[in-house]
Amino acid sequence: MTTTDTDPRVAAEAMRRLDGWLGARPVPEKVGLTILDNDREEAAAIARRRGYELHLTDVEEPGCVWAEFWPA
Repeated sequence: MTTTDTDPRVAAEAMRRLDGWLGARPVPEKVGLTILDNDREEAAAIARRRGYELHLTDVEEPGCVWAEFWPA
């Protein structure tokens, strides 16, 4: 899953999909994807709610970060 659009509606939809994606995993496992840098706080909240820790790494794509979700 990658989101690079700066449209707030697209970003909100991406966070809804992330929430569903993490919630649908029967067993928490380490997963990663590129998210918008502006979504880091919401992604962290979703991670906590779903039993994950969020780990971020810079990427070359402007306005984005690599987000890894590790089971807490």
